[in-house]
Amino acid sequence: MSLSGPPAPKRPRTEEDTIVRSEIWYKDGSIVLQAGNTQFRVHFGLLAAHSTVFSDMYEMPQPEAQATMVDGCPLVEVQDDPEDVKNLLLVLYTPTLLSQTPVAFCIVTALVRLGSKYDFRELLTAAIQRLHLQFPSTLEEFSTYVPQLPQLCPGAPQETAELRQPRPLLLSSRVIQRRPIQIACRPAVSFMPEADRRLDRGG
Repeated sequence: MSLSGPPAPKRPRTEEDTIVRSEIWYKDGSIVLQAGNTQFRVHFGLLAAHSTVFSDMYEMPQPEAQATMVDGCPLVEVQDDPEDVKNLLLVLYTPTLLSQTPVAFCIVTALVRLGSKYDFRELLTAAIQRLHLQFPSTLEEFSTYVPQLPQLCPGAPQETAELRQPRPLLLSSRVIQRRPIQIACRPAVSFMPEADRRLDRGG
């Protein structure tokens, strides 16, 4: 069974096609998902409880003659990156992963991609909220975010969280356009070094 339309013509298997079992393999699982050459044995009821796509699949009768079985479980092939599937299943079985700080970016992106594709609504919402938290879009949000940088950006220098106090400046739009603000996980630096030097000289 495949979730992406009619199956493609089969081709001879190579060593790269050798099927491997993921560490996500529950002996009491009721369905086997296959992404690429990686298989995951999981519980269909859990998938259906969080995804309308899998829930609808449960309602669709499948001809037994066409079903491919793995260890007594129906095989469902998905055309997704095995790492994305692994990360989504990790969160599905361990929801507390989303409460950790930080959450690996690969997990967040997997939840966005597969959450949207298969309608895992709660996981998609949680991933979008995490993106807003870790990537603020307003100055006010960034001001709240800065003290958390050492935790959200592991390995970032301690100076990152120590922002310099802004000086009262009157800068022309020409100066601002020539030196755009750049924010990254690195030691805090002045956004306007030329203007700072002029102020230090009293000019």
